[in-house]
Parts: sequence; C-alpha cells; structure tokens
Amino acid sequence: MGAVDDELAALLASMGDTQAAIDGKNKSLDAVGAYLDLRAGRYASERLCDPVQGDLERMRATLNESVRLLESALSAQQSEQKRLETRKELLLADIADKEAAMAIDAEAKGFSSANRPRTAPSVQAAASMTVPRGMNLMHAPYDPVMWRQNTNTLCSEAQKACHTAARLRAVTAKLIGDRAAAEREVYQNLVADRERSMRAIQEVLAATEGQISSIEAEMGAMGAQHGDLQSSYAAKQDAFGVAIDRLAWRATRPTRELVQDPAQRALGNEVAGLQAATRTLEDSAHRLTMAHDGLSKRLGTLQETIGLKSHFLQVEEAGAPYMAEMAKLCATADSKFAPFGAPTIRPITSIPGNRLSLSRNYATR
Repeated sequence: MGAVDDELAALLASMGDTQAAIDGKNKSLDAVGAYLDLRAGRYASERLCDPVQGDLERMRATLNESVRLLESALSAQQSEQKRLETRKELLLADIADKEAAMAIDAEAKGFSSANRPRTAPSVQAAASMTVPRGMNLMHAPYDPVMWRQNTNTLCSEAQKACHTAARLRAVTAKLIGDRAAAEREVYQNLVADRERSMRAIQEVLAATEGQISSIEAEMGAMGAQHGDLQSSYAAKQDAFGVAIDRLAWRATRPTRELVQDPAQRALGNEVAGLQAATRTLEDSAHRLTMAHDGLSKRLGTLQETIGLKSHFLQVEEAGAPYMAEMAKLCATADSKFAPFGAPTIRPITSIPGNRLSLSRNYATR
C-alpha cells in the first residue's frame, strides 16, 4: 500500500513536470509565431526566405512535435494515475474486508455458553444438537488457497502498476530531456544565422553609406566643374559678342573700303574659334549634366537601400525579446542531442494495449 502511495506521489510530480514543459513550449511557440509575424512586416523586396526564416519554421515544427509527444506522455501518465488509484481502492477494500473479518473472528472468539447470540435456547425447550434451519456451516465460497491467491493477485497487480508507472516516468523524463536537446540544437542554429544575417545587413549598410559619401563627393566636384564651365561659357559669349560687334561695325565702312584685309580675316577666325570653343563647352556641360543625373539616380537607389536595410535591421533587433523567450526554454538543455529511446530497465511496449502507447507514437511519427 505504501509503495502505491509513493508511486502515485512520484507520478503526480512527473505529471506536473510534464505539464510545466508543455506550458514552457507553448510560450516559446507564441514567441516564434510573433517573430514570424514581425518579419512578415518587412518591405516586399526584403521578404526573402533566408536561413533565419527557415530556422524559425524548423523551431516551430520542433516545438509542435515536442508538445504533441509530451501531451501523449501526459495522457499515458493520466491513464497510469487512474490505474494506480483503482489498484489503491481495491487494496483498501481488501484491507477493510480483512479488518472486518478479524473483528468478526475476535467477536466470535468471545462467545460462551452464557453468550450465544444465534443458538440461545428458548424458554420452553432446551437446546437441541441440530443445526438451525437455513444455516450451512460450509457456506464459505473460498478455500484458503483461493483466499490467499485473491490477495496475492491484488498485490501483484498493484506492484505491476507501480512498475509500469515508474517506467513511464523514466520514459517521460528522458523524452523531456531529448526534446529540449533537439530544441536547443535548432535554437543554436537560429542564433548563429540571425547574428550572421544582422552582420551582413550592417556590412551592406556600411558599404552603402561609403558609396553614398563617394557619390556625394563626386557630385560636389561635378558641380564645381560645371560652375567653371558656366563661367568659361559666359566669357566666351562676351568675347563672341565683341568680335561680332567689331565685324558689324567694320561692315559700315565705305564700299570702296570693304576688303578682306588681315583684320577682317582675324576677326572671322576669332568668331569661328569662339563658336567651336562654345560648342565644346556646351558638349562638356551636357556630359556633366548627364553624369550628374546618373549619380543622382544612383544616390536615390543607395538611399532607398539604406532605408530598406535599416528597416530590416530594426525588425531583427525587435525580435530580441522573442529570442530571449526561446533562450529561457533552451537554457537548461544539454548541448549535445541524444535521440529518444526507451530506458534500459524495461521496454515501454509493456504498457497494456488498451491505453495510449508511447512506443506506437514513436514508431509512426
């Protein structure tokens, strides 16, 4: 009887540990779901299926599998609890029957000639040597062997129930440890990939900011060069105007004096040279303008990249509380993963087939 009570207490404690493990995994499942929802809010161009996304999906699948297996184990423990309670009730009933029988035997031992509650003689006639009608002295349904066998069977069944519950506790404890190790392995991959992703984003941000600085410096140099071109163009326009005015003024000479003298040819050459220089300056200014526009577009693209990557980095940093929740779950797990297996004392398949079998779950998962 004491062994059944002890096993019941140990089983209830194991059930509490199992339920606590399930509750802890539910919190981590909520954290994984919240992190995935947070990452779903990234900009469309950043919603890539990166290793962090895959690790989060694997973490959710691993946690769901752990919850399923632990709920199966908890159901088996509840069945064992009912079985132990039934065996305890049968033992208590057997003890009560034996105590009642001992009380009756003690009372019968006290019967005497002056104290015969059943066969006391009547006042009219003396007692006879005949057995009272309706009383059979051989009414006992069990012989001593059957009587002992009944009690032995109850004790044996209670002992078997205790052994089965003990094996189930050992299996459940190992299951909790093995699932925690599996979750820790996935969590470590998640942490490594998340750190790698954040470093890559930071490197892209640093490189992009460097390119932006270079482009801004180049655009400043182009602006200064464009200003010089504008100044040179204005100077050429002034000189061209002077040459044109000189030609126009010399055209007012008398007709007899309109000759192609050296001054006329020099002014014509000057006008042609100024026109060529002006066209060269205009072409250079056009090329600078096109290059400046290209750099402006490139600068806009880089600034957009900065915004996208900054938002992505903010999303990953905002996932730190969810990572901390998962870290609580994996803090006490062994770093090395040990595949689940039945304890060496007895196989779990010894649990009666009319109750939930953990071995069947592991064979078909």
